[in-house]
Amino acid sequence: MPQNTTQNPHDFATAFPWLWNRLREKSTWSGLSLVVICLLVLFGLPIVKMLAWLGLAYGVYTISTAG
Repeated sequence: MPQNTTQNPHDFATAFPWLWNRLREKSTWSGLSLVVICLLVLFGLPIVKMLAWLGLAYGVYTISTAG
């Protein structure tokens, strides 16, 4: 019976070297940084908007108070 020489793509022994080689490529870092920036914008935007409203309210408060 012939032995199966194909490697399972879900095997850790094959996945780790592939992942390690991908992390050493410039295109992977460019894509990863773009994904991280987009996720920060999508999930961080509501927090940034809330902080902007609080900052605006505090600015109006400090302008309107004497001192």
